[in-house]
Amino acid sequence: MEIKDLLTAPMMSLDRRRKSKLSSSFIDDIKTHIEELEKRTRSRRKEDQISFDLCVEAITADLTRSLFNETTPWLYRSMRSNSFTGSVIGFKTFRLVIGLMEAAGMIVINAGGNARNAFKEPGDGAPAFHPGLATRMRASDTFKSIAIEKGFSADNYNKHFLQIKPNRLVSLRASSSRHGAIKVNARPMQFEPTEKTEEIRLEVKEINDFLFKQKLSGGVFTGFQRIFNEGDRRDFDWNMGGRLYCLGDDNYQMMKKEARLNMKVNGRRVAEVDINASWLTILHALLDAPLPRRGDLYHVKGYDRSVIKGWITATLGFEHFHTRWPPRMRKSITDAGVKMTKHMSMQRVGDAVMSKYPFLSTWPEIDIRWSRLMYEEAMCVTDAMRDLRLQGITSYPVHDSLIVPVRNIGKAKAALENAYLRRLGVKCRLSVNRRGKSKAP
Repeated sequence: MEIKDLLTAPMMSLDRRRKSKLSSSFIDDIKTHIEELEKRTRSRRKEDQISFDLCVEAITADLTRSLFNETTPWLYRSMRSNSFTGSVIGFKTFRLVIGLMEAAGMIVINAGGNARNAFKEPGDGAPAFHPGLATRMRASDTFKSIAIEKGFSADNYNKHFLQIKPNRLVSLRASSSRHGAIKVNARPMQFEPTEKTEEIRLEVKEINDFLFKQKLSGGVFTGFQRIFNEGDRRDFDWNMGGRLYCLGDDNYQMMKKEARLNMKVNGRRVAEVDINASWLTILHALLDAPLPRRGDLYHVKGYDRSVIKGWITATLGFEHFHTRWPPRMRKSITDAGVKMTKHMSMQRVGDAVMSKYPFLSTWPEIDIRWSRLMYEEAMCVTDAMRDLRLQGITSYPVHDSLIVPVRNIGKAKAALENAYLRRLGVKCRLSVNRRGKSKAP
C-alpha cells in the first residue's frame, strides 16, 4: 500500500444503485451473507430493513466501481456522524454494514484519525491535534474475485449500476493540501443552511428540473451539484469555486470534446461555445488591467498556443510560480504534438508571457486565487444559462463553455458576452466548435 493511493482516494459517494438483474443478484448475495454473520434473534423493523438494504446496495455499487479506478483502489468516507447529515443513509446503519462487510472479508479498512501536534506547548493555544485522513476503504481480493467472476468490468459497469439524481445540490469542500508532491483531495465540509445557500440550492434545482425535461442523446446527464471550494478560508463567503458538476464518471462533462460534439439535444445537432482564456480575462477585469484589443489571448510570438495556455493555466491554479512544468501539464502539451525543448522551460515561457501581461509578474502577491477566478467564471456561466433558459433554450455547461443546439449559437454567444459585461465589465472572447469544424467569432 502506497501513501499516494490513500491520499488520492475519491469519496465513497453512496449515490449509485442497482440497474440490472446481475447487479441485483450480486447485491442480494452480499446482503444475505453478511446478515447470516449478524445472527440476529429477531427481525428488523420494516423501515430499518429498508435502510439496511439500501446501505448494502450503495456500498456494493461504490466498491465495484472502485475496482476499475486506474489511479487508486481506495475510497474515503468520514466516520463522523455529522458527515451523514442530509444523507439518505444514516451513520449508524453505515457503520453497522461496513463492520459486517469487514467481518465477512469483503472490505479492507484503513482507519482515519487526527495527528498529534508534536510542537504543542502547554497554554500556547495551539491545537493538540492536526486534522488527519478520513477512513479509507477498498474492496478485498475476495470481493474483487466475485465481482470479476460475475462479469463486471470497466466497460459494462454503467450498464449494471445507475447514478441517481443528486440529493444534495450544494456542496462545500475545504482547501486542498499537499503531501510532498502529491495533492491531497479536499475534504468535504458541513455547513448550516442560510438564505444565501438556499438561493443557490433553488437555482441548481431549477437548472436540473429544466434539463431533466430535455432529451440528451449521445451523452449522459445525471443532474448538477454546485461545489464550492476553500470553505475553511477566513474570507470565504460562498464566493470561491462554485462550478456546476454533473455527477458520475460517465457524464457528458467527462467526455472528450470531439465526442460531445456528436451529441444531440432534443434531436438537434450541437455546438460548443468556448470562452477564450476565461480566467485570464477575469483577472484582467478584477485588476482593471486593459486587455489586448484583438487576437487570441494565448498568442505569444515564438511559442505554440498550447505552451502559453499551459503556463497560464498552471500559474493561475497555483499560489506561486512553478519552477518546473507540472507532469500533467507537460503531458497535455506533448499530447498536443508539441516537442518540449530547453527553450520551453517554465522560467523562459514565463518571461515571454509576462512581457505581454506585465501584471502577472506579481502573481504571488495578488490577493486573488484560483477559487475566486473559478467563482466569477461560474457566476457568468450560470447567468448566461438563466438568460437562455428564459428563452426556452437548452444549454449544458462544461466549466468554461456551453453546449447548445447549433441553431442557438448566436443567442448563446450573446448570453455569455452579456454575462461577462454585466458582472465584470469586460467582453469575453468566444470560439465555436461544431462537428468537423471550429471557428472564432
